[in-house]
Amino acid sequence: MQVNWLIQYSAFEREQLDLLEAAIVAAGHKFTELWYRPFGAGFQEYDTRKPLVVPTDSPVLYYGTINGLKHLYRYSGGKPLAWVDFEDVTCMRYYPKWAEFLLQKKYLMLPLQEIYRNKTWLYDVFGGKTREMFIRPDDNAKSFCGEKVYEEEFDKWKMTLEANGVGLSTLSVVSKMEPIQKEYRLVMVDGKVLTGSTYRVGGELIYSNNISESLIVFAEKLAAIWNPYPVYCLDIAEYEDQYSLVEISAINTSGLYDCDLNKIADVVSGIAIREFELQKTISV
Repeated sequence: MQVNWLIQYSAFEREQLDLLEAAIVAAGHKFTELWYRPFGAGFQEYDTRKPLVVPTDSPVLYYGTINGLKHLYRYSGGKPLAWVDFEDVTCMRYYPKWAEFLLQKKYLMLPLQEIYRNKTWLYDVFGGKTREMFIRPDDNAKSFCGEKVYEEEFDKWKMTLEANGVGLSTLSVVSKMEPIQKEYRLVMVDGKVLTGSTYRVGGELIYSNNISESLIVFAEKLAAIWNPYPVYCLDIAEYEDQYSLVEISAINTSGLYDCDLNKIADVVSGIAIREFELQKTISV
């Protein structure tokens, strides 16, 4: 059985998409590139410009942007497979499950309106001598980008969020900045590390699939506590040989950096076939 990967054109670096598509074909599967037309027009097949029709008689995997996935879920006749429930992967849901392993162990969750109102107090609590703190949205749909915000730049940061339509009620996480030497993205399949890659080393974008056994042990320890989906990604930080969890994300909407794309195309497609067959059995 073939899996049809629906790949959003230009969602990620073109070189990586080319390599992934080659790996998909080498694994005996196929792909369809999608072109997203804004203003409600939706997805078209990139080559033909025909409106996308999601097949329902074979397994279909999506790979692209979060907004693209949301659009397909709302408007497509079929439902492409993506291992994510945006309610499950909020910080509020998974922080308590992995609390002792978090990068941000001491944090507050507040709506943006309260962060704006309590700015000075929050910098007193989390800002330290440098008057900087980390702010990210609770949701994993990236309503805004998590980042370091200096007190002197706070008003500018606030204006940017307002200009982008981020609402005052948006629940957000506030914490102190934590030191990081390396950041990794690991692909988890059935609770085990399939492949992984660094994506930032010393603050610079550096991709390498050289991951240590100790990192694998740490990630699989997290999965033994809570393993939400058959396939997902974990972002892990390293500092002075200690690991901590940055966040969880869907493989369907995550950059894969220097991960082994051949393993992903082969193994993840196999999981998609398994899920498709299981769903057929349930629906009978």
